[in-house]
Amino acid sequence: MVRKFFFTCLIALSLLLTASGILTYVYQDEIITHFVKQADQFLATPVKVKSIQLSFWEKFPQIAISLKEVEIKGSQTASDSLLAQAEKLDFTFNLWQFVQGQFVVDKVYLTNSQVRLAIDKQGNNNYSIFKKRSSVDSLSSTNEPLRFQLQKIILKNVDVSYQDAGLNQAHHLLAEDIEALLEVVGEEYDILLEGNLFSRYIRSGDDAYFKNKPLHVATHLNYDYPNRFLEIDTTRLGIGNGHFLLSGLVDQADDNFIDLQARGEHTDLQTLLSLLPESIVRQWSAYRSEGKAFFEGSVKGHVSRTASPAVSLNFGCENASFYHPDYKKKLENISLQGSFTNGKSHSLNTSVLNLKDIYGQLDDRAVRGSLSLSNFKNYFLRCHLKTNIDVNALLDFYPIKEVKAARGELFADFEIAGRLKDLKGESKGYWQRIKSSGDISLQDVDLLWQADRLPVSALQGNLMFKGNDLSLSNLEAYVGNSHVLLNGMLRNALAYMLSDTQGIHIEADLHSQQIDMDELLSGQANAPQSNSWQAVSEKQDYRFQIDPKIQLSFDCHVEKIKFRRFRGRQLKGKLQVENQVARLKQSSILTAGGKVSAQAFIDARRPDFVKVNATTAFEHLRADSIFYTFEDFGQDFLTQKHLEGKIYADVDWNMNFDQHLQLNYPSLEVNALTTIRDGRLNDFEPMQKLARFVEEESLSRLRFAELNNHIRIADQKIFIPRMQVSSNISDIWVEGIHTFDNHIDYRFEVPMKTFSIRKAAARERAQARQEKFGRVLEDDSAPINLFLTALGTVDDYKISYDMQAAKSKFKDNLQNEKEELKQIIKNKGKETEYQLELEEEEYFDFGSTPPNTNPQP
Repeated sequence: MVRKFFFTCLIALSLLLTASGILTYVYQDEIITHFVKQADQFLATPVKVKSIQLSFWEKFPQIAISLKEVEIKGSQTASDSLLAQAEKLDFTFNLWQFVQGQFVVDKVYLTNSQVRLAIDKQGNNNYSIFKKRSSVDSLSSTNEPLRFQLQKIILKNVDVSYQDAGLNQAHHLLAEDIEALLEVVGEEYDILLEGNLFSRYIRSGDDAYFKNKPLHVATHLNYDYPNRFLEIDTTRLGIGNGHFLLSGLVDQADDNFIDLQARGEHTDLQTLLSLLPESIVRQWSAYRSEGKAFFEGSVKGHVSRTASPAVSLNFGCENASFYHPDYKKKLENISLQGSFTNGKSHSLNTSVLNLKDIYGQLDDRAVRGSLSLSNFKNYFLRCHLKTNIDVNALLDFYPIKEVKAARGELFADFEIAGRLKDLKGESKGYWQRIKSSGDISLQDVDLLWQADRLPVSALQGNLMFKGNDLSLSNLEAYVGNSHVLLNGMLRNALAYMLSDTQGIHIEADLHSQQIDMDELLSGQANAPQSNSWQAVSEKQDYRFQIDPKIQLSFDCHVEKIKFRRFRGRQLKGKLQVENQVARLKQSSILTAGGKVSAQAFIDARRPDFVKVNATTAFEHLRADSIFYTFEDFGQDFLTQKHLEGKIYADVDWNMNFDQHLQLNYPSLEVNALTTIRDGRLNDFEPMQKLARFVEEESLSRLRFAELNNHIRIADQKIFIPRMQVSSNISDIWVEGIHTFDNHIDYRFEVPMKTFSIRKAAARERAQARQEKFGRVLEDDSAPINLFLTALGTVDDYKISYDMQAAKSKFKDNLQNEKEELKQIIKNKGKETEYQLELEEEEYFDFGSTPPNTNPQP
């Protein structure tokens, strides 16, 4: 029996399908023609369709009219105005009703489509695509109101955008899977809608809301088209785990009057944050919250280009927590009360946001505060914060990517009030308009950075708020091995911290126990050391830059300072930095057994080089220490082991460096008035080679009481003017040029070896007579000088006779002899200046014995 019934039903269904297919085929052209005719009665803009097909199977048991690749022109006059594009648009209806003379579309399917709604600045829209009611009635054969019921409208992957140029609004939504019901009676529309939306953004002005948010919407709308009246009956909007309920009305006939109410249901802090502009909550978007939050508000009034409705919101939370899923700490037991209103003028000028009774706990330490933001056209901020917090716990809750680890205590109790423009320094006189009070104290704070940067340790001190400035009281820290203690003012500090464009001026007394310039200039701890200047330069990546936003006025006192081999004590002076130019004034430092005083000008405005001008005075500096400090100036010809003595000098410097502190040698210019006292030249090879020319056997220990000269450096050459070296051995004259690539051209005038008429004993007696009686007109005991050159490189040079200098000296001597002879002739017959008595030993001995001047009795 069952089997018979099954076959009967199967036969009946086959007959039904066959009949339906035959009817569909028979009425195919008529159905399509009728559909196009009806659509043409209502549409006022052109519609372009690639193909129209009638399908019996696709939406069975309904008959489907499928439109492929549809384009609907917008109502704006522009030729390229396009309202919608659809890959496929399906309308379904009941075939038997059509056969009976009723053509009722009951379902619409829109797939893979784009809809672009727009209103220009003149208020013209592009979506008025339906003909006016009077035009439709004139084409209709009946006076019955248009009536149809769409049991289902299915939207899949429909991209909808809306832009209002006049109101500066733009919205972009994706209808992923929306199902709607539309019932039309005359010109009244009743809509039920539910499904999933993806909000790309909802933008008003410069603020974007609901950016990249999945939403679930369920709503019941009733729209009276002639009266332009929209009634919203309990719309539920789901965001994450929370829901918002919206109800009210929109009366477009009454100058766009709206009256909407909203409240949150099962909301949390995360949901509330999602309502705020993305620019505000971007850095908090990954955080999560637990606990209860509440939200309710209303919008009521007229909406136009010249009018805004009244907006009132109340929100808050109790026993909530706020945390990041990847971090270790939670801000717990959070409570706050918040409100927002756009004020009596319904404008940005009168808008006020209040957050009061803010309370939370981080590691059982309380955080209290309040915040008020008013006048949204020219923001006025008032905030108060009071907390005692562990720095490590704070960074566990809100990490800073540059900080690897931290410890210490932070105490804060301060209040700030002022306009944001003033805080950012964007208006004149902002210092006087900022009000602030309170202070921040730091105690034993250590910061270890992720990158290879110098750690900060033992940071402590007090920062007191004074207007837009911060007063520093015993702010002390170690940066690597360098110690800093500051007392003074940070001018424009709040603006500098809140703005990317504002600068800061630091006026302070700087005291330091020690400064490690190798670390500070490289930014690296444990800077490499080497006995080679070149090796250190290659290993050490120094970087010297002056931030254009930083201005300094320091009175400096540094106990110890080091840079490479340089060691200094008791550095004092004034440092001023402004517009990437540093000036060092009234500075002095003890180093190398003496004292250096300096004035310097450092210009870092160019990105490719640093220009330095300086004037220095050296007092009592040990020569060997100077050569050791500067690593023998990168050469091994004349080193710290060769030279001793005390240096006194006045030196003017001009030079350029790159940002890695590599000297541009062609730019170096030096003028030095130099004196070396109690000097000694030890085992200097060129002097050793001169030893065979002079009276004594060796010049390995050449001592001189005082050496004066004016040394000049330019064009990568050291110019040594002619100078006399009065030493323990004899008088030597030296001059020459030493190039930076170690080519030398030295010239010497040295006494010849044992070429005098008398022996050394006679010369000594002659010297004694001169000291007793005065200048001797003629003494053949004076030595004859020899002229020599040292020419080549420091590794390969040759000492030879300087014929040109000898000729020049001979001419000078000949001229002097002529002058002396003229003087003798002129003074002939006059008494000689001195009467000299010869001692017995100085009579020439021709073989006889001189008389005995002391006979024995």
